[in-house]
Amino acid sequence: MFTLAQWRRFALATCCVLLALPDAYCTGTGPAVSLQNPEGQDLIFLRLAVDTVLFGPFGFVENEMVFQNPEDRQIEGRFSFALPVGPAGVAMPSRFAMEIQGRLMEGEVVNRSKAQRVYREILHEARDPALLEQSQGNIFTARVFPIAPRAVVRLILSYAVLAPLRDLQRTLTLPLAGLPEIQNFTFSALVGNLGSMSFSANCSVPGFGLVSGQRDADSGHMRFAASSSQPLAPSADVVLEVWEPVQASSVFSVDGGQLVSTFVVDATQEAAAESNSSQQRFAPSTWIIYVDTSASTADSSLVRLPLIAALLDAMPASNVQVFAFDIEVVEIRALAFKDASLGATVQTALEDRFPLGATDLELLLEHVESHGRSQAENETVGVLILSDLIATAKERAAMKLAELLEPSSRRVVEVGVIGTKFDSFAGSAISSAGNGRIVTIPLTSKNLQSVAAEAWSDLTRPLGSQAAPKVSSGWVWPQVASDLHAGDELIVFSGGGSGLSLSAPELQLARQNQSVTLSPGSVQAAAAAFSSLLTREVVRARLELLESERQLATSKAAAKEVEYQMVQLSEQNRVMCPHTALLVLETDEDYVRFEIAQDRLSPVLVVTANGVQLLPRKDIVLPALPDPIEVTSTSTAPASTTAAENTSVQCNSSVFTCPEFVDEPIFLTDDTALDSALGDMARSGAESMQSASSGSRFARPSWISIVLAFLLFSFAQSSWANLEQDAADLLKELPSPPTARLRETATKYAGALWTARKAGELRSFCADWIAWDPTNSLAFEYMSKAAQHLGQNT
Repeated sequence: MFTLAQWRRFALATCCVLLALPDAYCTGTGPAVSLQNPEGQDLIFLRLAVDTVLFGPFGFVENEMVFQNPEDRQIEGRFSFALPVGPAGVAMPSRFAMEIQGRLMEGEVVNRSKAQRVYREILHEARDPALLEQSQGNIFTARVFPIAPRAVVRLILSYAVLAPLRDLQRTLTLPLAGLPEIQNFTFSALVGNLGSMSFSANCSVPGFGLVSGQRDADSGHMRFAASSSQPLAPSADVVLEVWEPVQASSVFSVDGGQLVSTFVVDATQEAAAESNSSQQRFAPSTWIIYVDTSASTADSSLVRLPLIAALLDAMPASNVQVFAFDIEVVEIRALAFKDASLGATVQTALEDRFPLGATDLELLLEHVESHGRSQAENETVGVLILSDLIATAKERAAMKLAELLEPSSRRVVEVGVIGTKFDSFAGSAISSAGNGRIVTIPLTSKNLQSVAAEAWSDLTRPLGSQAAPKVSSGWVWPQVASDLHAGDELIVFSGGGSGLSLSAPELQLARQNQSVTLSPGSVQAAAAAFSSLLTREVVRARLELLESERQLATSKAAAKEVEYQMVQLSEQNRVMCPHTALLVLETDEDYVRFEIAQDRLSPVLVVTANGVQLLPRKDIVLPALPDPIEVTSTSTAPASTTAAENTSVQCNSSVFTCPEFVDEPIFLTDDTALDSALGDMARSGAESMQSASSGSRFARPSWISIVLAFLLFSFAQSSWANLEQDAADLLKELPSPPTARLRETATKYAGALWTARKAGELRSFCADWIAWDPTNSLAFEYMSKAAQHLGQNT
C-alpha cells in the first residue's frame, strides 16, 4: 500500500506526463519569442517579419511581431525574447516600439529603476505602457498592458549583433525553432562586406530550406527573401553563412573620433605565434566537470539531464571527476577512469539532487582554484563548467569573479553552455581568465550522440592564441581575447581622439612564450550603408568597458559614479545597457508628465533597402495590420477590468490554482500547506514540460484537467487527529535540523517547529532552507511567522 507521500509523488509524476503529451522532449527549450497571458498561455502569433542586414561582422535584425489576444477578457501580456549569443557576446536591443491606437510609439531609453516606477504607476490607470528590460543573461522581457479582448497588438524589436569570422566563415543564427505557429511569416536579408573582397553566402530558412540569393550587379551585395502566407511552426533557426576566403584587417572611423578595427588572423601569423606549441588536440589526462544544479536549470532539467549523460559517455578516455554546484559544491562522482556507466551514474545522482538553490559562482570558482589544477609537471587538467553562468548568490560581478582564477599553465577552464540562456559577459571573463573557451551545446533530446560528439570536437580542438589589443592613448575594448586561430576575426573598438589622424590599435597574439603583433592598416571612413550601425556599436563597446570598470570599483560610491555615466551615455545615444530599459508610453504628454526626455524628431535606426540607416520617425511606414482570426475562447477566468486584477496573478500555469496561506495553524499535514507545497512543485514540473515542448499552443482536453485535479488533491485530504503530538514525534525523530536537500522533509520539519512554537529554531532553520530552496514561498511564510512570533513575545 502506498504512503501518502508516495501517492503525492505518483500524482506529480502523472501530472508531468499528462502535461507533456503534445510533442514533449522535442527541443527542451522555450521559444526564442513569446507573448503570453499571465497564466502562461500563448497569444496567437499573427505575423512575424524579420529583416536582417549583415555587413562584414556587423549585423542588425529588425523583428515586426503581431499578436492577437484570443480571449474575451482584457489581459497583461508577458513578452519574452532570447537574443542570440555569438563569439563576441550577446546582442543588445536597439529599438522597442508598440502600436497604440493606430500610432507607433517608440520606446525611450530610461534609467531602469525609474522606468519600472513609471510603468507601475501607469499600469494602475489601465493605460497602455510597455517596458522592455534585461531579465537574465541574454533573455529580455517586456510587459504590455492592457491588451483588450480579441485585440491585435504590434511590437517591433530590433537589435545589433556581431558575427566575427571563425575559420574564414561567419555565421549569424536567428533563433526561431520552437516558436508557436505563425500565421504569416516573411524574411529578408542583405549581405555585404566591408571592402572590395569577394564573398559567398548561403541562407537556410525554416519551412523553405536553402534560399537562393540574388547578387546586386552594382554593389556586389547579396539579397535573400522568403515569405509564407500559410501557417508555419518553425522547427529550425534561420542560419546565414558567409565565406570570405581572402580577408584583410581593416579600420574605420566613426563620429566622435572613435575607431572600429577588425583583425583577421592569417595562417602565417598564427604559425609564428605557435611555433613552439603542439598542433595536437587538447587532451588532458584528467577532466574535472562541474554541473549546474541550481533552480535556474529546473525549466529544462527533463531534457538537460539525458543530454549531460550523453556528453559524459562521449567524452575522451581519461580520468574524470564530477561535481554538482549551486549554493554548495558536492562531489557526485569520485575521480576515476571513465567507464561505461559514467553517464548513467551522474544522471542518477543529478536526478536525486533536484534543481534547487541559487547559483554561487564565487564558491564554484574558489573550488576550481583549489581543486582544478595538476600537481604534476607538464600535465594539464581540463575543467569543464556546464552552466548558464547567471550568478544569483554572493558575488555576481563577472570581472571580480574572473579574478578568483589565478593564471596557471596546468589548468584550462572551458564553459559549456547548454541551450540559449547564458550570461556571455561572465562567460567571456571566466573563460579568458582560465585560458579556455566557450562552447555552445544545443538543448535537445534528438541525436544526442552526434550532439555530444560535436561538442567534444569543439572542446578538444587545439587551444588558440591569447590576444591583447594595445593603444597608445585613449580607451580600447575588448582588453583581452582568447582561443584565436588562423582565419578568426577579432573586432576592437577604441577612441579618445578625433579625426582620421587617430592611430589604430595593434593586436598582440601570444601563445606560451611566443608572440606576434598585427596591424589593421590605414584608417578609412565607413560607408553610408553601415556607418550608423558602427556608431551604435562603438557606444555599446564603451558601455561594456564602463560596466567592467563598475564591477571592479573599489567602493560603492565609485561604482555608483560609473553607473551614472553609463545611464547618461545609454540615454543620450539610445543604446540599452543593464542599468536602463526601453519604456513605451501612450502619449507625448505622458513623457512630459514623468520628465522623460523625448525628442520627437530624433531618428531611429532601421533596416532599409540599402543597409542600416537613421530615419526620422515620421518617415517610418509599416504595413497594415492583419485581420484578426476567428478563435474559440479557451478562457475560463472572469473578464478583468482593472490593472490590479491582471497583475495580481503570479502563477505561470493555466492548470494549477495559486496557493494561499492561512494564518493558523501551518503544519505539513494541514491541507493548505500540503496543497501549497505540492502545487509549487507541480507548477515547476508543468513549466519544465511546457519548456520541453517544441509545439505551439495546445488545448488541454477537459479530461486532463479532471484527472489532474483528482490526482493532485484527492490524496491530500487526510488530516492529523493531534497536530501537537505528531509535531512532537517528528521533532523527537529529528532532534537536529535535517541536512538533506529535500523539500518534503524540510516542510515537515518546519511545520513541526511551528506547531511546537519553537520560533527561534524555526527562524534559524528557514534561513538555511531559503538558501537552497529560494523559489519555495512556504519557506518564506514560515520565516515570517517565526519573526512575528518572536516579536510578539519579546
